[in-house]
Parts: sequence; structure tokens; C-alpha cells
Amino acid sequence: LSSPIEVLKLARAQFRLYQIERLTWFKALECFARYCPSDSAVRLFINSIPNQMMIPADLVEFEETYAAYLEKIVVELTEEEKLDEKITEMKRECISRWNGRLALDDFGTGYNGDSVLLMVRPDYVKIDMSIVRNIDTDQNRQSLFCNLRNYARQQGMKVIAEGVETFGEMRM
Repeated sequence: LSSPIEVLKLARAQFRLYQIERLTWFKALECFARYCPSDSAVRLFINSIPNQMMIPADLVEFEETYAAYLEKIVVELTEEEKLDEKITEMKRECISRWNGRLALDDFGTGYNGDSVLLMVRPDYVKIDMSIVRNIDTDQNRQSLFCNLRNYARQQGMKVIAEGVETFGEMRM
């Protein structure tokens, strides 16, 4: 399989999204704990499938194993799957208990649009590269981005532009 999207497509077809969610969380923290001291100010952004949640036994194991790193986690709700409100609230409760953060990944694509932004109220909004690409020369992209940035600031959210590849995009 050549990309994460292919892995997710196969997992979805085989009803294995839960295993992908669990594996992602455990492996991400295993690597993070190996290379990043627990007293570092660095945060770990972990992609999370919005309609999947670890079962209580796995969650307990995760929290016990990685207790020193939990406050460094930023849970990124991905855009490929439709958000489940109950599961999102359960994730929010865990994040709150850990003093972690919540992010909305690839805003502007898939299921991650305005209504999800209003419902989730994340700490971070990651703007998809389809909006960022050529933003330095495209007035429509600039207007969209500025409106979103202004809304996010009013709500206390941080905005991250994904896929910045040129100096002009970075400057904008």
C-alpha cells in the first residue's frame, strides 16, 4: 500500500478502522516517548478517525503507559470519515483530562467544513493545502483564509496552514 489513504480505504472495507485508530495512537506515542523527553515543550499531533474511539481497556493501557506524555497530545480529527458527535465528546473528555488539545485537520476538504468547525470548537484549525496553494496570487483564497483566520482568532483557535511550499505562500 503506497499511502495512508489506501490503508484507510482497505481498513474501511474490512471493518478494521478501530485497529488503525489503536495502532496509530500506540505507535505514535511509542516513537514520541523514545525521541522526545517528557519535559519538552514539543507537542505531538496525532491523526484520529472521527468515528472511532479506543475501548476502555485499551484507553486505560494507553493512559498508564504514556501518562507522562498525555498533555503533549493534540488529537487531529481527520476529514475522511463523518464525525460522530458522541465519540467526539468522549475524545474531548479524554483530551481535557490529559490537558491535551484538539485540532481539526484539513479544514475545507472531506467532512471537515464549517458545521464541523462550529460543533467541534478545536484549539487548532489546520487549513488544507488546497486552500493554501497559490494563496499569494489568488484573491478568493486570500479572502477565505482571512475570514477563517479572523473567526478562529475570535474563538481563541490557532490556525495552521498546511502545504506551504513557496516563499509567496509563506509570506501571505
